[in-house]
Amino acid sequence: MLKQAPAPMDIQQCEIVKERLLELIDLLNIPNLPAKQKGTLMVALPLLKMGIQHEETQKLLRFLTCLNEMLRDVCDLDCSRPEYEDRMASHIETMASLVTGK
Repeated sequence: MLKQAPAPMDIQQCEIVKERLLELIDLLNIPNLPAKQKGTLMVALPLLKMGIQHEETQKLLRFLTCLNEMLRDVCDLDCSRPEYEDRMASHIETMASLVTGK
């Protein structure tokens, strides 16, 4: 089960999270992937890293927190379908506002 979202962080802590995320992406070089998937990963990972490096740290952290909440709700099998759909709609709205800046 996924943990609750972390407590608010200061700028220095946010930078540590950003560094760890970039390190994690470097570790995603999975050696036994089929050629097509490995090619896709080789193209996607540098773009993902570039996006993370250039994104405002606090905005990136809000995105990761929202993603964590989405995954927690996906795994919540005690949640009814209507409640699950309401939660996802809220998360999607949050994600959209982070992307569009609205």
